[in-house]
Amino acid sequence: MKKTPITLSLLATLFIAATANGATSQWNGNSGTDNNWGTDANWSAVPTSSDNVSFRGKTGGAQDAKAQLFSGKTVGDLTMGGVGATSTKGTPTLTIITGGSLAVTDDTHIGYSLVNDSSAATAKFAINSGTNTFADVFNIANAAGSAAANANSASGEVTVSGADTTVTLAGIGKIATRGSTATGATTGTLTLNGGNFNSTKTGVAFTVGDYGNGTLTLNGGNASFVGSMKVADKAESTGLIQLLEGNLDVTTITFGAGDKSMILGEGYLTMILDKTNLIDGWIAANIVSAVGGMTDDSIFSSVYTSGLTEVALDGFTVKYGYDDGSNETALWVAIPEPRAYSMIAGITGLVFVMVRRRR
Repeated sequence: MKKTPITLSLLATLFIAATANGATSQWNGNSGTDNNWGTDANWSAVPTSSDNVSFRGKTGGAQDAKAQLFSGKTVGDLTMGGVGATSTKGTPTLTIITGGSLAVTDDTHIGYSLVNDSSAATAKFAINSGTNTFADVFNIANAAGSAAANANSASGEVTVSGADTTVTLAGIGKIATRGSTATGATTGTLTLNGGNFNSTKTGVAFTVGDYGNGTLTLNGGNASFVGSMKVADKAESTGLIQLLEGNLDVTTITFGAGDKSMILGEGYLTMILDKTNLIDGWIAANIVSAVGGMTDDSIFSSVYTSGLTEVALDGFTVKYGYDDGSNETALWVAIPEPRAYSMIAGITGLVFVMVRRRR
């Protein structure tokens, strides 16, 4: 039969769709010798670059659900979490070790529950090496559900460590989310201990606490978001940003209807345009608190001079201002100078002496 241009076009479309969807390779850890991603016997089928990988299926052997990646790999979807009758034994855990890297060309779900799971889903993903890319949806803790209500909770943890480690997220990112019909609670954390986390998605906000309990913590490194960020978006959500060290750079942050907070230490926040009025509102609403600060903040206070504001908070000095040259606003914390403490101590001592003399 002669193939018409329409038939050829349809076949090509179907081939592309099939290739894009790929097969699903399930981790089972059944080799009994190691937990190396590269050991064929640890998979139901050895994943290729077009396959989806799942840390939900199959009950594992001695290695259970823990996997380590020592080399560069490319996959379609990455799905972790789930404890159903056919799900992975133990907490699904993937660690990218020195020499390893991962490119995910489709969706990523770390901590993913489904309606038929027997209980809550959990997952841990530690990115300790390499240049890693995630092309589409990136969810940490997702109780899935669109056609049927899913009451199973989901929790997910993602950590990024290593000075040379890079993570690039090109799609929509959410911490602690759920499907349209799901009711399961979600708890998700993204922790940056070092390296660089870059979100290049524009037009849609990265969400910390969508429906559930979401936390973004910087213990070091740099986190850059080309787009905006939402924190505690829905009324039932909780969203927390902790800037203990390092830099969080974002277009703007919108605190939603949920329980929201920002804890500042030695880390600092930068946002494009003059956002000093926005930060005024955060301070007035008691969203910001301090647990530490910089001993020398002169590099900031000498640059972000426009509208420079200082607020005494929790024994520290919270500062924020705008720099016309870079068109950028910064928020940081300074530790009061020692002489201020000496003065307070001196006054306290003088009062004590006067009280004793009056006696």
